[in-house]
Order: sequence, then C-alpha cells, then structure tokens
Amino acid sequence: MEVGHASGGDDAAARARRASARAVWYYWGLQASCAAGDLPALNAVLARLAAARAAEEGCSEAEAARAIVVEARDVERVEGRPALLGYLVHTVLYGRAGGVGPGGWLGCLRRCFEAAGDSAPLLAAAVDALGSSALHYACHNLHTSGDRAEACAAVACLLAHGADATATNDDSSTPRYFVGGRDPPLAALLELAERVGGRDAVIRTLIDTPHVLTDAPGWDVVRTMPRLQELQDAANLRIIIALWADARLRVANGEAAREGNLKLRVLGLLHRNAFGELLRLIAMFDVHAKKKQKQEDEGAGAGAGAATVESRDGGGGG
Repeated sequence: MEVGHASGGDDAAARARRASARAVWYYWGLQASCAAGDLPALNAVLARLAAARAAEEGCSEAEAARAIVVEARDVERVEGRPALLGYLVHTVLYGRAGGVGPGGWLGCLRRCFEAAGDSAPLLAAAVDALGSSALHYACHNLHTSGDRAEACAAVACLLAHGADATATNDDSSTPRYFVGGRDPPLAALLELAERVGGRDAVIRTLIDTPHVLTDAPGWDVVRTMPRLQELQDAANLRIIIALWADARLRVANGEAAREGNLKLRVLGLLHRNAFGELLRLIAMFDVHAKKKQKQEDEGAGAGAGAATVESRDGGGGG
C-alpha cells in the first residue's frame, strides 16, 4: 500500500515537472514577440503552438491557444531565482514596444486576453516572483507624459478584466504608488479603483471624465474588447437615465430643455414606463447587433481558415 502511494506521488511529481517544462517552453516560444510588441509574430507563433497542441490533445485550436496563453510562464524564475518577467502579459507591459497601434504592444496585450477567453481574469490577476501584478507592470517606468497617457488604455483593459488596484507587491506597494502625483488623471482612476473596484472605476471615469480614456493613445485598440464594451454600454445607460431624469425634472418645473436641446425635452416627456420600454428596445437592438457582428466575425474567421487550408493544399483546381 505504501509503495502504491509512493508511486502515485512520483507520478504526480512527474506530471508537475512536465507541465512546468511545457509552460516554460510556451513562455519562451512567445516571449520574443511579446517583448518586441510584434503582433504578427505573436499570432504566427501562437497559431503554430496551438495547432500542435490541438493535434496532440484532440481539442480545437482556440481551446489550445487559451490553455497556452494561460499556462505560459517562466516557472524557473517564478518558483526559484529572483525575476521580474513571469507571464506573457508582464512581458508585454514591461517592454511596451512596437507602439500603441493595433500591431504593437497594446495589440499583443489584447491578443493575449482574447486568446485566454473566459480565463482572461487569470492573466489580469497573475503575479510574478516579487508579487507584482500586471497592473503594477502597466504603471511602472512611466517617465514621460506620453508613457503615462499610453498607460491609461492598458490600465482600463486590466481593470475591466478584474485586476485588483489594491493589491500590493512584496514591497507593499500598490500600482498607484508607481504613478505618484505625476499623472493626476491616471492616479485618480487607480485611486477610484481602490475604493469602488476596477470595473466600476472605469464606468465612472467614462461618465465623469471620459476624455481620460477616450483620448488616451491606444484606446481604439482596446475599446472594442468585450469586457470594455460592456463597461462602455453601462456608462452610456447611466448617462441616458441621468439625462431622462434631468429632462423630466425640467419639464415638471416648466423649464426649457437643457441647452435648448429639443430631443432632451421630448425625452423628458416620456413616462417612466415608456422610458423603461425605450431602454429595453435599445438593449434588444444592442444584443442583436452584437450577435450579428459575432456571426460575421466567426464567418470571416472560418473563411480565412478555409483559404489557409486551400493554399496549403496547393489551391482549388489543380
């Protein structure tokens, strides 16, 4: 019986070693493109690794890519010697290379989160050997105003995916510590996230000071990510409700619509039940539009995949 237990323990240890070795292999396979902020290279390597794993495990390439991005880490550094770069998102945020366009470091960050799918919050929560999270990395070395402006889009992305602004590293420092007073808008976003949570902080910022995010370099790269889109929709809904309440009050007091806006006056004439029905219709339209867009995206992806297979087979006709 004891021998059996020992054998089981040895098997578990062997599996753990193999998993660690594979995680390191994935990390170093993808590390160079992440450090360089090279999205085309990241896509190419990830596709190759995902295809190999899918063939090995009998799963889809999307499922394989998700597992790879979540698992990839420099295990030796994380578990042993001091290090900074433990996970792919840390590597992307540490280098911030390739610019903030869709093909640069923000594009790589988005790709990692998209590939991770429902497991994306694990990337936002991951810490390195020194206890620093992805949010710490997004806020470090912001020497210029340009650096700090670029960080806003990344910080919003991380907060939308559940990053904890109150988390401290081994030096007991929060991400906001690295920003200090050099960038009041970014510091205010982080301070708000510490008080009300990351997702609500993004919503409130989009309502009260939207330019902090919408004017940030790279915002166009991340704003259409599903979790950020949800927060923008929530912010817009709160704005609509606030406008309706304001317009209702002005109508009740016999005042003109704010800024002479006829649409707001008409909105204010709606009974709350009618207004609720309007919101329901808007929500239904939004859901339908997103479903249609998702179908179109999936169709385009399937078409691209078929074209790739056809090209590998030497074309269609022969």
